[in-house]
Amino acid sequence: MSKLARFKSNSIFLDFDLIDEKGNKVTERLEIKPFKTTDMELLTDMGKEGKQIEAMHKIIKKILKENIPDFTEEEYKDMNYTFIDKILNAVMEVNGLNVSEAKQQFLAEIKAKQQRK
Repeated sequence: MSKLARFKSNSIFLDFDLIDEKGNKVTERLEIKPFKTTDMELLTDMGKEGKQIEAMHKIIKKILKENIPDFTEEEYKDMNYTFIDKILNAVMEVNGLNVSEAKQQFLAEIKAKQQRK
């Protein structure tokens, strides 16, 4: 292993207290991994005007696919924005980012969609 292998951050783990199908309390854990060099497009898009919301959807879906590979697009659309807020905060923290304006716009869009249902 070269010295370059040491140039990485640690993951952040988020625990969510949820209710399963049977009404039992369960704790689900998501691992939020730092972005890799192969994720640079996501970072670039987060800084582009008009691309931030799309980039954040891609980031959230990337995190979910890593943790819950069989989630569906419909489940994603119905996901409560408070969970997404926690995930985005962890993504920003683990990667040393601050994109609060884009994040707020993203969360407002999700909240508006949920209120229309």
